[in-house]
Order: sequence, then structure tokens, then C-alpha cells
Amino acid sequence: MANPKIVLIQPPSPYLLIEKWLAPLNLYYLKAFLNKNGYAEVSVINLAGLDAPLEALPLDGDIYGVTLFTPQFPLAQAIASHLKQHTSGMVITGGHHVSALPSESLEASCFDIVVRGEGEWTLLDIVAGRRLSEVAGISYRDERGDIVHNADRKFHPTIDDFCFPNLDDIPLAEYPGMTIDKEAGRFEMSFMTSRGCPFDCAFCASKKFWKRKVRFHSAAYIMAVLDDLHERGIHDVRFEDDNFDLNKDRLAEILSHLKKRGFGWGCCMRSENVTDETIGAMVDAGLTDVALGIETACDRVLKLINKNETAAEHGAAVAILKRHEVRVKAYIMSGLPGEDQQSVDETVRFIREQPIDSYTVSTFVPFPGTDIWHHPGKYGYAFDKQQCFANFTFLSNRANNPSVAQNADELGHFHQQLCQAAAEKNTLTRSANVARNLEGLNNWKTAFVER
Repeated sequence: MANPKIVLIQPPSPYLLIEKWLAPLNLYYLKAFLNKNGYAEVSVINLAGLDAPLEALPLDGDIYGVTLFTPQFPLAQAIASHLKQHTSGMVITGGHHVSALPSESLEASCFDIVVRGEGEWTLLDIVAGRRLSEVAGISYRDERGDIVHNADRKFHPTIDDFCFPNLDDIPLAEYPGMTIDKEAGRFEMSFMTSRGCPFDCAFCASKKFWKRKVRFHSAAYIMAVLDDLHERGIHDVRFEDDNFDLNKDRLAEILSHLKKRGFGWGCCMRSENVTDETIGAMVDAGLTDVALGIETACDRVLKLINKNETAAEHGAAVAILKRHEVRVKAYIMSGLPGEDQQSVDETVRFIREQPIDSYTVSTFVPFPGTDIWHHPGKYGYAFDKQQCFANFTFLSNRANNPSVAQNADELGHFHQQLCQAAAEKNTLTRSANVARNLEGLNNWKTAFVER
């Protein structure tokens, strides 16, 4: 097929408090890469927030690609079924969930192909018409209906070869999480400067997907993207890397360019990497806020989940950041393996004592690909893997979330204590990063509030 029509689809996200919060940048990365390689007819369809999402699907596509997160799997199944009934197009899926469960995903749906791991080169091979048996990194059904798992695709060594999304394709004003001042046309752009994470947290699926390997965009690539954003009038950036500061060799170059262009920006860091020297240099380059994955302030639980950080390190990081007048956001999880009233008390005390500006309190979910999913007994954890994946969400009001199936009343009580402490301490942060007045503490599944 010389010039196939390719449709990339973001399923609805009804489990989110604001469903259409951020643009599906992963799909725009794929679109930019396909465009670069000569495929012009590529569209991105975001079904989030639509009353009749299936009716919004174009039925004239040749190849459909559906990304999905675990709780979206039932919705993605419905999308695939609809497309197979009404089109003759090939229907592909990808993402962390199906990469972790390729056989199960094919058995439970009518997807033609599961793309495992990083998608750019694999999707390009499929679009180019390469024989499926020769495409690395996919799972599919052969002519007999048997599921075949091809060899994993090796990671492409130079991620500078992957294009940054074309901002002309993205309606930024439609996404509250990327809008600072809509009337003034002021937007914030999310930006990944690396792929992968070297750490081994038991609650995270990154290890399964990225194999604990990290590849970095070069400083030159990042500076070119920043220049493009600056020319378009975008002067606020959020670096979404798990550990933006991990590569110290390129950090100084990036900071120099951020300062030169006058960007305001935020990032995520591990507490153990927060030092006066690093934060001082970042603030000089325009840093305004940092997000820390605290998870819990109980050292026993931190050790059990392989966080490899301590509550003392978290407190020290907060002190350094506040000394430099950086806004601090903390992520806390309830329902972690090993949680009990003592661990909750320690975390509540930490929240009340620390000068942290805002919190997100979510419920732990054993997502496929995490070590807890694969080895729950190792963590003294039990859950029902046969539950509908729609229940696997840490931001919902679902009482049948798998992480509370053991003792919903007790874990609900723990969660409420953490939410209450967080709500008492939260202060206003910039509107691009905080949801406004969201269901408050009546939704015991999450606290993402401000006062």
C-alpha cells in the first residue's frame, strides 16, 4: 500500500477526574515519526470526553493504532470490535498494558497485532508492509489462529531520531493541563528528554517496558526543541522524565539554554538527587517547581516496595527545595503492600510537618508489568487478576478497585486519613498543574485539591 491512511486513537479515560486533561503526546510522537518517513495521511483521534466516542471514529482508515492504559482496556476492546465490524482496516494496539500481557490482550480482543515496547520503528515496519513474521517486537495471530510472539525489538540507540511532535497538530487550548492562561494564549508544553528509568520500584511497570535502560536526547536536540517552543511563544515547560537530572553531563547545557530563553519550568526528581548545588543551578535557570515521588513516609514500606529512598531523604529534599523557594508537589500512595495504621500515621505526620505545597494522594494498583503484579506473594499482597481491567485505576471512586478488594473499609479509612492531611496542607500552585475543586474528600479514592 503506497500511502495508507493511518488513524491513531486515544480511548476515553472516564476514570480520570478531568478526562481530557493532557494531549496524547505519545500518539503525536508516532505521527511525527511516520510523517518524517513519508507517510502523510496520519491523523490523531482523541475520544476523551465524548458522549458517543465510537461515532467519532473515521471508518475509512487502512491502519488503526489504539494506545491504551490498563483501565482503558475494555474501552479499547470495544473500539477494536467496532472497527473490525465496520472497516477492513488492520487494528493494532500498543502501550505498557498490552506489552506486559500480549497473549492475554490478543485472546480477549479482536486486535490484529500487539506492538510490544517502543512503537516508532515497529509501527513503521508494519505500515511499510513488511511481513509480520519479520517484524521484531510484535505479537499476532498467524494464519492458523495461533498467537505468535516475535523476538523483542532492540532499543534504537539514538532517540534523537524520533521527532518531537509538530505543535501545529496539537490543539493546546483544548487541554486544561497544558493551558496556563487561555485568553492570553499562554500554554505549557510537556517534554520528555529521555526514555526509561534505571530504578526498580516494585509498584512501577517501567522496568518491564524499558528494561531499566535509559536513553537520553542530546542537549542539542533539546535546545532545538526549546528554540521552536520559544519562537511559538511558549515559555513554560514541564519535563516529564522520571528523573530529569539523571544525566549530569548534559544538564549544564540544558540549564544554560533554559536561562538564555527565559523559560519557567518544572520537573520530577528523586529525593536522593536533590542537592543545594543542583537546585541552585536549576533555580538560576528558571526552575519554579519540582514533583517528588514520596509514596509513603514509612521506611519499612519504602524498603518493601524497592523505592531505595528513606523518609529522612524525602524530608531533606523538601528542605533544600524550600530553601531555594521552589514549589514542591508530593505524590503519596495509599494501599501499598505492608500498609497499616502505623505506616499511615507516619505518613500523616510527615505531611503535616513538611512545608510541601501540594499533594496528589492516589490508591496503589498492581498494574500488569509491575513486580507486585507478577510476584504478589513476595510482597504479602493478594488480589484478583481476573477482575475487569476497568477497575485498575488509582484515580476513581470505584469501590471494587483491586487494591481494596481485600479490606475496602480499612483501606478506605487509611486513604481518608491521608487525604485529610493533604487537604489541610495543600496551597495554590499554578493552574497548569492543579485540577480545580475536584470532588474533594467525598471521593475517597483521590485527593488532588487546593485551598
